[in-house]
Amino acid sequence: MQRVPEQSAKRQIQEVIELKKTRDADRLRRAVERLREAAAAGENTIPYMIEATEAQATTAELMGTVREAYGYSYDPMNIIESPFR
Repeated sequence: MQRVPEQSAKRQIQEVIELKKTRDADRLRRAVERLREAAAAGENTIPYMIEATEAQATTAELMGTVREAYGYSYDPMNIIESPFR
C-alpha cells in the first residue's frame, strides 16, 4: 500500500482547483463536446482526448464524458454529475 503524505494530497487538490478556475472554459466545453460526439458515434476518440487534454480537461472529465456517451453514469459512484451538461 502506498501512503501519500497529507500535505502532498492537499497540494494536489489545490492545484486541480486552481486549474479549473484558470482554464479556458469555452475551449474546454467545445473539446469535451467533440469527444462526446465521437464516442457516441463509435469513432476513434484518441484525437478528441488529446484535444480535450490540451484544453486542460482532467482524466476524470475525459473518462466521465466517454462513459456518458456509452450510456453509463458520468461517475461510476454516482456522486458527481457532468459539469458539461
